Amino acid sequence: MKRKNTVQAIVYRKKEENEILLLKRTKERGDFWQTISGRIEKGEKPVEAAKREVKEETGIDSYKKILELSNYYGSSDKNVKEYCFAFEVDNQINILLDNNPEIIEHDNFKWLSFEKAASLAKWPQYKSQIYLLKHYLENIK
Repeated sequence: MKRKNTVQAIVYRKKEENEILLLKRTKERGDFWQTISGRIEKGEKPVEAAKREVKEETGIDSYKKILELSNYYGSSDKNVKEYCFAFEVDNQINILLDNNPEIIEHDNFKWLSFEKAASLAKWPQYKSQIYLLKHYLENIK
C-alpha cells in the first residue's frame, strides 16, 4: 500500500521576538516536541490538509497569513512527499489541544523562540523548516 503524503504546519505569532508553537506528543505517541503534522487525506489539497491538521490539533481556524514554505520527499521513504506551510496567527489566539476526543496525540504546548523551538523539535526536517521560516520572515519587508 502506498503511504500518504504528509503536511507540516508551523504556527507562529509576531511579537517583539517571533514565536513558534510546538506541541508535545503524549507518552504513548513518543513523548517528543514537534510542529503540527499529519497525512493528506484522499481528495485533499496539501493546504487543505494543513488547515485541517491545525484545527484538529490546536483548535485554530483563523489566520492572518498562510505561507507555503517548501515541499520535499521524506528521508525514510522517497515516495512520500511532505508539504510545509506556515500559519501566522493573532498574538492572543487560544490553543485547544486535540479537538478530536477519540484521538489524543498531544498533552502540552509551548510558544518558543525560533532557536528554542528548533532545539526542541525532534525531527531534522522540522528543525530545517523552522529555520527556513525564520530566514523568510527576517528577509521580507
